[in-house]
Amino acid sequence: MQAMDDLRHRAVDSTTPEIRVAFVGCGAIVEKIHAHVLEYLSARQSIRVVAVFDPDGARRDLIAKRFPACASVAQWSHLPADVNLAIVASPVKFHAEQTIELLKRGAHVLCEKPMALNSSECDAMIRAAAEAQRLLAIGHVRRFYSASQQVGRIIRDRSLGRPLHFRMLEGSNYQWAAVSDAYFRRDGGGGALRDVGVHLIDLVLWWFGEPQKVEYSDDAMGGVEANARLRFSYSDGLTGEILLSRDWNLREQCFIQFDNGWISVKPNDPNHIEIAVSPDFVLRAAIHLNSNPTKGPTVGPAAPTFHQAFIHQMLDVMAAISDGSPLTAPGEEGARSVRLIDACYNTRTLLDMPWMSEKELLSARTFA
Repeated sequence: MQAMDDLRHRAVDSTTPEIRVAFVGCGAIVEKIHAHVLEYLSARQSIRVVAVFDPDGARRDLIAKRFPACASVAQWSHLPADVNLAIVASPVKFHAEQTIELLKRGAHVLCEKPMALNSSECDAMIRAAAEAQRLLAIGHVRRFYSASQQVGRIIRDRSLGRPLHFRMLEGSNYQWAAVSDAYFRRDGGGGALRDVGVHLIDLVLWWFGEPQKVEYSDDAMGGVEANARLRFSYSDGLTGEILLSRDWNLREQCFIQFDNGWISVKPNDPNHIEIAVSPDFVLRAAIHLNSNPTKGPTVGPAAPTFHQAFIHQMLDVMAAISDGSPLTAPGEEGARSVRLIDACYNTRTLLDMPWMSEKELLSARTFA
């Protein structure tokens, strides 16, 4: 795993060619996050946004006006030929088609999560990247959280012994300022599992590896799921579960029990961690950078925030383009999450809903 204290030193050398970026899709994630990241980096690094594409003219103009001399294009054919990095942030159903076309045009691609609608599309995207000899990165930004990295190190180094069980909860009333209905359409890649669940699935795979068995249930009855549960079992005895919701405020937590204690992080808190090594006390710590690692530990600045994690994600891609550094979240890693999601949907059962009557349950099973 790439440590955050190493990643913060990454920068594109001033002599390297400029990275020319196009946004493909100008929805809420670009407006609220990616555009801010590029505004920040373009003032400090050799990177510039030169074009934006979106079928909605108002959306693309909203983003384009934030960048000097940025083209607002309504058709693929009008994207500048010298774009060498595309950020694909369109609805999931367009990810594969757009990514493959961009790779064939010679651009590297940072594709938002989830990577694609299914694993077949993922495979096609990975092949296209290999054939074009271009990079394909996936927007699993939680890999850039210092809390996630510290958890991974504790698991890998067996600092608290063997992991025995994990329980991850994430959910709240849906309040994301979406600008399309893609989240609410199965054919658009919507649903709690693909939207928020893919983050936790990626962490499970990153931290623990491939499970031996996964059981999945949700409450979809002809539409997309608002609530879902995944249960995991591993060959070494590790068990775990993920609970997801888009209409209940869950206690958001990633909890892991070990032989000799437990750790807990919040899914959307990048730089705090709770650790217990005895039944009496719990340490809740803010993660800081080590400001003088060669001369002994010295507490430095606080670890990166939520928005700064996106900056580090972009620096990771820029370094891979400029000097061949390995990507933290390449296409092969993004495909692992989608394969597991495929398996969940292919074996899904109806979530237990004891508040429903027998008649309602019969109808629910029919639609499910």
